[in-house]
Amino acid sequence: MLCLFLALASPLAAQISRYTVLSQELDTNWQTSTVRYRAVLDLHFYGQDALVSSQRVIRQFNDDVPTHIEPLLREWALDSLYTVDREIEKYPTTLLRLYNHIKDIPLHTSRIGSDFKTVHIEYNYPLFPFISDVFPRPLNEIPTRRFLPWVSSAEHTGLIIYAKDPLPLVGTSEEVLLQVSLYPTIYDEDLNPIVTHEYYDAESFKRWGNAAYTTQVEDNRFLNRVGEYPLRIVAAKVYGLLPTDIVLYKYDAKRILHTESLIRAVRQGRILIIVNDEHFESKN
Repeated sequence: MLCLFLALASPLAAQISRYTVLSQELDTNWQTSTVRYRAVLDLHFYGQDALVSSQRVIRQFNDDVPTHIEPLLREWALDSLYTVDREIEKYPTTLLRLYNHIKDIPLHTSRIGSDFKTVHIEYNYPLFPFISDVFPRPLNEIPTRRFLPWVSSAEHTGLIIYAKDPLPLVGTSEEVLLQVSLYPTIYDEDLNPIVTHEYYDAESFKRWGNAAYTTQVEDNRFLNRVGEYPLRIVAAKVYGLLPTDIVLYKYDAKRILHTESLIRAVRQGRILIIVNDEHFESKN
């Protein structure tokens, strides 16, 4: 069944269409958690036929859009082990889910070029719940660990982690920049997991994922997420085959696990990670 679907949705569909893709670009804005796909298509009929031809091309391209967007998503880092490409290789049914979701993305804008020879098309869609539906992870199954001998009375509304500068990569002598991912894990210095995808509340994750990214130290656009009184800490190291995971100093890790309000905030995905401009927006 999967093979039949892929055959029907293969690039051959685009080859028999009356258009040629001249250029395409996929922008992932991690700060706004949105993806934008833009393409410029060559019309094979110009002049008086341009308007009629453009409408036909748009309909054809809309049917073919999964075959164009899917290859550009394969470099996404899901976590410190898997890119989308590796996830599809290990779990082939992921490709079917990906195609099914992409084909439902509505067309955002379309217009004919000033030369009446091209059509410019744009699709915009949010990362969530797209990500949680296509690349599911078990959620809300493991209770957050706590250290009971000491309990903080502080009330924090969220967690902000500064990871903008190059950091030591665990197991190497290198310093690298934290790479943005869809499922970041947070560890203490002994590599005990403090925050993993299993700890998150399922409804909160579908709403906005487990963490947001920004390049600004003060970013009021995330006030509704981290609140007015977040705990601000600095990442100690970076970890993973793909350097997407954060290692915290032991003191900061214990502050999280000691504080009831922070445990609650973490489970709700009220985490903001400050990263370098290099990973603020990725393009394919």
